[in-house]
Amino acid sequence: MSSEAGPDRIFFTEVGPRDGLQNLPLELPTEAKLELIRGLLDSGPDLVEASAFVSPKWVPKLADAEVVMSRLIAERGPEVLSLVRVLVPNRQGLGRALAAGVKRVIVNVGVTDTFNQHNLNRSTAETMAEIGEVSQEAAHSGCLWDASLSVAFGCPYEGRVEPQRVVELASEMAGMGASEISVADTIGVADPDQVSRLVGALAERVPLQQLSLHLHDTRGMGLANALAGYRGGVRRFEGSVGGIGGCPFAPRSTGNICSEDLLYLLQRVRDEAHRFAIKHHRKRRSTAMVASVLDDVVGLGPVRKTVLLKHFGSLTRLRAASAEEIASVRGIGAATTESVVAALKGQQGAV
Repeated sequence: MSSEAGPDRIFFTEVGPRDGLQNLPLELPTEAKLELIRGLLDSGPDLVEASAFVSPKWVPKLADAEVVMSRLIAERGPEVLSLVRVLVPNRQGLGRALAAGVKRVIVNVGVTDTFNQHNLNRSTAETMAEIGEVSQEAAHSGCLWDASLSVAFGCPYEGRVEPQRVVELASEMAGMGASEISVADTIGVADPDQVSRLVGALAERVPLQQLSLHLHDTRGMGLANALAGYRGGVRRFEGSVGGIGGCPFAPRSTGNICSEDLLYLLQRVRDEAHRFAIKHHRKRRSTAMVASVLDDVVGLGPVRKTVLLKHFGSLTRLRAASAEEIASVRGIGAATTESVVAALKGQQGAV
């Protein structure tokens, strides 16, 4: 969402029009979907997941994907294509998306075979093989592609998921050329410690700047898990407006984490991180000035220099210290104290 560059820049994807609407009990007309997407685009997220090019037989609520994309391009011009992405389950879906002019897609694979069979009617290995083909076709067509790993923290059919399995699949996706790799808590069973551990393990194999978190709030842990991910270095997040949605092929997969709450949290922690960075920068600047002054003390040596830096911490405190206070520091004798005091007097103009 932020226009700032740097390590704290948040990249936010709004998934409500796709992941949110697909699980609602009612089917919205196309115009209502477009009104939602327009409003979300105007609110300024980095991406909006507008629809899915999936079989209408399996997800009838998103059967109008071509119409949605056609209307968006007609209304907002080709520039809108850099702000939207769509889900494609296979090569057929990619073909439909490319024909509609899409420039960014996301593919999905279940970490467990049982979930993947329910979701995509094939094994995880078979889906990974097809994703390899999709990635090549997308790259050849100049289309960016992201990857999503479902049930990365727990499966409704197989239970516990081994972190190493998630790491292996994410690493394979990165090797294929995925722009972003989203790790999903599809049924909302994760806890902050689990998120921290998995993010740490993933960071050893996949660049942190490519990792995204897709969280559900089934047990009220979504924001706590997002905070754990942020503190672990993740800066890409997905949310659903109003917390709507879930996966129709995952029992008890209730709403996604609410975009409004998630963005509020991320804004607060970014503000706090910024304040800390300013304070830390000032402290480092002060310490550097102390070190510069002490460099003028002949014969001080690195050990005693370090002792003084740790004891006083800032140039202001060192200047305010009496000769007796300096001499009382362990390892600093009278002769050294005289040299330090002389150096300080010669630097009275320093800021």
